[in-house]
Amino acid sequence: MSLITQGKTNWKFLLIIIILAVIVGGGALWYSKRPEKPYQPVGIEQPEKITLDSKNCTYIIDDKNIALKNGYSEDSIYPGSSSKNITQYFGNEVSGDFNKDGLSDAAFILSQKQSGSGFYYYIAVALGSNKGCKGTNAVFLGDRVAPQTINIDDENRIIVNYAERKEGESMTTPPSVGVTKRFVVEDTTLKDIDKEQACITSGGTIQTMTCCTGISDFINSCEIGACGCSVVFSHQMKICNCGTNRCFNEETCIDKASTPQEVINEWFASLTKGETDKVFTTLMVDIDGKMYSSDECKVAFINAFFLRNYKVNIKGEPIIGDCEESTALKTLANIYGFQIPKGECAEVPVSYSSEMGQTDTFMTLFKVNGEWKVMMYCKPLLSK
Repeated sequence: MSLITQGKTNWKFLLIIIILAVIVGGGALWYSKRPEKPYQPVGIEQPEKITLDSKNCTYIIDDKNIALKNGYSEDSIYPGSSSKNITQYFGNEVSGDFNKDGLSDAAFILSQKQSGSGFYYYIAVALGSNKGCKGTNAVFLGDRVAPQTINIDDENRIIVNYAERKEGESMTTPPSVGVTKRFVVEDTTLKDIDKEQACITSGGTIQTMTCCTGISDFINSCEIGACGCSVVFSHQMKICNCGTNRCFNEETCIDKASTPQEVINEWFASLTKGETDKVFTTLMVDIDGKMYSSDECKVAFINAFFLRNYKVNIKGEPIIGDCEESTALKTLANIYGFQIPKGECAEVPVSYSSEMGQTDTFMTLFKVNGEWKVMMYCKPLLSK
């Protein structure tokens, strides 16, 4: 259709053009004035922000799930017991991304009051998640210690500072010895990296065993009795297995010191074989804890042993304690006139037998540099 037809204006065609122009222009004006809405991909919802609440989370203590509600939990020590474990949020909380998943986590101290006088402290971590919170295992710090601060170092490790008592001090004595421990989170597990690394570096392997409640991971396996509790008062814990005749002293794997009974048996076996150098340089010490070097003492003792054909039988467990409290040493000190040494001694009940008959007595051992040594008294040496 043409605007001009046969020299005349085509008004019908012109009207159509004007109407179309009005429609297009109005549409453009409406589009430019419409309110804008934020872009929202179809089928994708904006994630809801979740606040981490460490006081309302579940943690693992002694292989049990402990669910805190407003920072408090109460449960029976064992099924049917009226005695309760009371677990509470203690504090000293610090925030960080400890498992490196992009979500905020919180490390803090838990306390737990059990039956008796024990009041235990633990370090735990609340891990952030899209569902709110997931608690780690809680690692034992000590009984009636004094928690101080928690920090985060440059390597994203959790640094816990607290005070404990000196070895041998009563629980009534205020803690005075500063302790610092380092922890990391691997997946959902909280680990004491100092002791784990010390175990592995010194040739040990990490295993688990049942031990007394209140005893922390990686106990001093060079000592006796830490794991002698009933099943009810025990829990699974990590230990460092150093291998045969070796033990973990909480710092490294070392050769395991022989028991007093083992030392006595080795001592007499060496005498029987005539291994005088081994007997006197390895097992025998004088009253001051020094090695014997007097040939006169060696000859006199060996001759007496072989002439009388001595045999020895250990009759019971050793009595271990302060040397100054040793009955046997007090008796000998009165006879020979020497000063009783300061340190740890063991009295082992033994029976000597020879051609002259049998005598029940005690053998005394003195601990030198962590090892038991048989104490023999050589009058020529003592008289010098």
